[in-house]
Amino acid sequence: MHKAMSISAILPRFLALAVCALLPGFAYAQSTNSVVIWPINPVIESGERATPLRLENPGKAPILMQIRIFGWQQIDGEDRFVEQKDVTGTPPMVRIEAGQQQLIRLTRIAPSPAGTEQSYRIIIDEIPQAAAAAPTETGEPGQLAGAAIQFRMRYSVPLFTYGEGADIAPAKKQAAVKPALQWRVIKADGATQLEIRNPGATHSRLAGVVMKSAGASTKVEGAHGYILAGATMRFAITQAIAPQASLFAEVEGDPSAPMAPWQP
Repeated sequence: MHKAMSISAILPRFLALAVCALLPGFAYAQSTNSVVIWPINPVIESGERATPLRLENPGKAPILMQIRIFGWQQIDGEDRFVEQKDVTGTPPMVRIEAGQQQLIRLTRIAPSPAGTEQSYRIIIDEIPQAAAAAPTETGEPGQLAGAAIQFRMRYSVPLFTYGEGADIAPAKKQAAVKPALQWRVIKADGATQLEIRNPGATHSRLAGVVMKSAGASTKVEGAHGYILAGATMRFAITQAIAPQASLFAEVEGDPSAPMAPWQP
């Protein structure tokens, strides 16, 4: 089971110099010490126990990476990462030589409930090697030295697992019959926000939102990202949504999916 704790409580802020979320279409973060990560959208299907994740070091010096997996929730329109024991990544810490690759095995420890999609985030941190202790006698990585370690780069990769009868492939093929995303405009934190609800049983990856009104189409800036199954996300917008306007979502499988006005 997931322990309800925000990522701020799990990953102290002083540890991170930078956070890099891998967005759809990007294979790796652009930095002086980039790590190539693939696939960028790993899944564990209902009939599988594990799936591979590969890391490659294209640089000229070895790098040390730490891999952790958190449960991924969306509460009050925001992402929350929580402790979990359902999925593990092994090995949890790796040293990758220049030009070499490393296979990380993402393994499901506990079965996913039948007919459900479970969501996780794989957090991959690059750690300065001077801060790492020598391996123990068993060959396992030692404890990190010091209390003020700083990560050079942090990568965040989505992971979805499926219970029996809830594979992702059928969900993609049947995108046209999935429940429509629902929207409404609210005022929160002193700003206008577009709140989008996903009533479906699988996540939606929102690439953008288009407003159609009086025969004109306008891109709604700032509305993009994942909306998990049964969850709601909020996106700050600067432009007004015209009365009687129709909104369309750009999601995988359908570049112009109509959204329904949300009447809670």
